[in-house]
Amino acid sequence: MLNFWDLPTALGLTFLGVFFAPWDPATLIPVRFRRQIKPGKGSWAIEEMRRLGIAVVTVLLVITGAVACTLPYWPASVFGGPDLSIEYWAPWTPAWPLVVVHGIFLAGIAVYLSRRLATDDIGPAMVLLLGVGTFGVAAAVGVPALAMTVPVIVACWWLFRRTVDLGFEGVLIVAGAGLVLIVELATLETTRPERFNVIFKLYVHIWLFWAIASAVVLPRIASGWSAADVGLDRRRLRLTGAVLAAVVVVAAGLYPAFALVDHVDDGAETTDERGATLDATAYLEVHYPAEAPAIRWLDEKVDGQPAIVTEAPGHYWWAYDREDDNVGGAGAPASLTGIPTVAGWFHEAQYRGEEVYDERVADIRRIYTGNASQQRELLAAYDVRYVYVGPAERERYDNITIGDHDAVSVANEWERVTIYQVEQEAVG
Repeated sequence: MLNFWDLPTALGLTFLGVFFAPWDPATLIPVRFRRQIKPGKGSWAIEEMRRLGIAVVTVLLVITGAVACTLPYWPASVFGGPDLSIEYWAPWTPAWPLVVVHGIFLAGIAVYLSRRLATDDIGPAMVLLLGVGTFGVAAAVGVPALAMTVPVIVACWWLFRRTVDLGFEGVLIVAGAGLVLIVELATLETTRPERFNVIFKLYVHIWLFWAIASAVVLPRIASGWSAADVGLDRRRLRLTGAVLAAVVVVAAGLYPAFALVDHVDDGAETTDERGATLDATAYLEVHYPAEAPAIRWLDEKVDGQPAIVTEAPGHYWWAYDREDDNVGGAGAPASLTGIPTVAGWFHEAQYRGEEVYDERVADIRRIYTGNASQQRELLAAYDVRYVYVGPAERERYDNITIGDHDAVSVANEWERVTIYQVEQEAVG
């Protein structure tokens, strides 16, 4: 796990891997305890409950280890971080957006499952038609996500329990469907009214699962494969499967093509004299030439990670317009160099708690505009080594006084930026 958003994935795949395993999951348990949970004899319900119990216990062990390893980073109530709660999300996502963001994967998956579910009496086309009809009815009553996920989950469960060769791609299909359903049922309650982060950070996992599963699904349906040995026309299956696979691959290729255009649009204006480059900071000299040399100086001349002070709160963008309260340097001197700042962008309030963040923002204002006594105390408390005064700082703070402090001297100066160096021995 890299962050909290990986938790549903880690636990979900653990559960599904154990629950749908082709071998007896009791083999995970030490032999001396295994005798107590022998396979069910003739009752599928008992066997399902047995597998369910082993999977749940496995998940509990995994989450215990995960929480123990990441305990210092958990929010809250215990450590004074932001207090977030999980709430039911009432407005379900409409059908069309769901089709747009997931349909490209589900097209192949639906055909794959319909061919596996086909019988002597019901062909794959009828199974697929029933699935589409179910989705249409669910969309009409306002719960399309249920029809997009529940039939897929039930179908995979049914296939896993039959003597059908459904492999790990089935686990990934169920995992993706489960995450879609989780996002529809619950969200994190924050100060922001929308749930962009909840959707995007879990949808990335869904797309990853279904993309990997599609690498198995598409070649099989293109080869004319079908689990139903009912005299189906294999040539027709190959033709329809190949066409569908080609359409899906081409359609999937459209997104990166359009995204690339957006990312390199007006390339001549967004890169320096080197032309196109993989240097993600090359835009600095082009769009922010007034601050570029100062930031480059910090990056090249300052050793280690001494604390720096920049304006706060920072935003996603550089903006110097005070009239619409849109002032911010995006914490660029810190974010582009790796040098830590006393208070960074505004999301730190979510990560560490609003009270502690607001206190630091207030302290930064005192460092820039306070009296000598306040500045001395705060410079020492935060072990500040450099104070950055650029266009954003001058726009945000009136009457900047830090340059008058007797423990502060000019480390370097440019037309619109001055970097002050703090003698810690003089303020400590």
